[in-house]
Amino acid sequence: MTPDLRAHRTSPYWVRRNGAPDPAIDRVAPQLMAEFDGELSAALVAHIVRGARSDLGRDVPPEALPEFTHRLARQRLIDRQPA
Repeated sequence: MTPDLRAHRTSPYWVRRNGAPDPAIDRVAPQLMAEFDGELSAALVAHIVRGARSDLGRDVPPEALPEFTHRLARQRLIDRQPA
């Protein structure tokens, strides 16, 4: 993990609204931050990942949450990129 991502990991972007760590967010956010580095801000990526995770709610089994969160957030980030 790069120093920038390590520092960012301690920010509020890494926790759910209730303050508890979320493994789906912890796995997905660093991957997508690296993928979209230089194109979208880390804060925006974290926001989109949290939103995707929240939108999936309880409709997805816990063991599948990281994969589904990644897919949904990645598509939303692609849609946000400038043409």
